[in-house]
Amino acid sequence: NINTFNLANASFMGGKVDRALQEIRNVRPQPYTQQLMANLAAVLRQKIGPTLQSAPEAALPKLQQCVELDPRNPTHYNELGVAYKALQRFEEAQVAFQQSIDAFEIDALALSVGTMRGVPPQNLNNLIISIANHATTGMEISRRDKSGELLLLAFAHLNDCLALDNNNLMARIHRNIC
Repeated sequence: NINTFNLANASFMGGKVDRALQEIRNVRPQPYTQQLMANLAAVLRQKIGPTLQSAPEAALPKLQQCVELDPRNPTHYNELGVAYKALQRFEEAQVAFQQSIDAFEIDALALSVGTMRGVPPQNLNNLIISIANHATTGMEISRRDKSGELLLLAFAHLNDCLALDNNNLMARIHRNIC
């Protein structure tokens, strides 16, 4: 395990990201592997960037790999949700956005301005984006299923976003849509 990790790390440090990704698959996650896995996931996510909008189907397996490599990073779940949403796989998108919110270690059922105030400022915008994505996906499901429950929850979450950042345009637009 340590030899494979060292090989993956050397490949990564040498700029051979694809080789490092191949090697890291054979490494069981350990405390000493977490940083390399997080770095690989971040590089992989950057490579996906343009593909996410133009070909979400192609980006999906790579985003799932990012989640496997670095499961504590909310951004990976959020982008996975964006891909599912683009493919109109709304239930899977909703789960991914919820996982993104959960990765911030906040109880999504108890989301409120009070509980979100504990989020470090550098993470707040990412949290707001995840909540807004979760809310708008809930709106899509509500429209399709003719159910108002998720729509009301979406509206409440978007209000929470605006209470934290009154200038958040995404939250403002989607709350008005609700």
